[in-house]
Amino acid sequence: MNRCNLQSDLELLAAIKEGDDYAFDELYNRYWQPLLQHAANILPTLADAEEVVQDLFIKIWRTRESLEIDNVGSYLHAGVRNGALSVHRTLLNKKKYKAYGSIFLASFSESIESSIFEAEKRDLLEKALAKLPALSQEMIRLKFIEGLTFKDISVKLNCSTKTVEYQLDKSKRQLKTAMQRLMVFAIMLLS
Repeated sequence: MNRCNLQSDLELLAAIKEGDDYAFDELYNRYWQPLLQHAANILPTLADAEEVVQDLFIKIWRTRESLEIDNVGSYLHAGVRNGALSVHRTLLNKKKYKAYGSIFLASFSESIESSIFEAEKRDLLEKALAKLPALSQEMIRLKFIEGLTFKDISVKLNCSTKTVEYQLDKSKRQLKTAMQRLMVFAIMLLS
């Protein structure tokens, strides 16, 4: 029978402080199963629970010379609980950042699609405007880009207000037809 089986937890701890790896093995064998169960009750995967228990025993071995523990069982269970909570917090942060990343990527993707759509819309509008007579182009620009009134446009172009209204109405119908093609493109883009 192994000499460590008969020792108390505190005696094992004292031997571990002296560098006794057999005492360490005995402490590990006594506690790993209940500690693993404790961690598994907190964490989503058994692999995470095993890692927490393993990390705790590594910490004990590394800091063995300075350990001051009164109740070994309580210390180990508290260490597993704290380790499990730390892992749980990390997992929640990863989930939060993953969700943020997917939202960011979705908005970024929408932004790119929107930019492409706007560029296509401007391009199509410019092409449609280029097909209009020069006077109609000038009237469209004055009305919709510079925001002038019919009267201001008629004064600037030296024509009647009725001519401006007629030319703008005719031009808007031609542009509307061109823009309907854009809507077909947009539907194909969004599908």
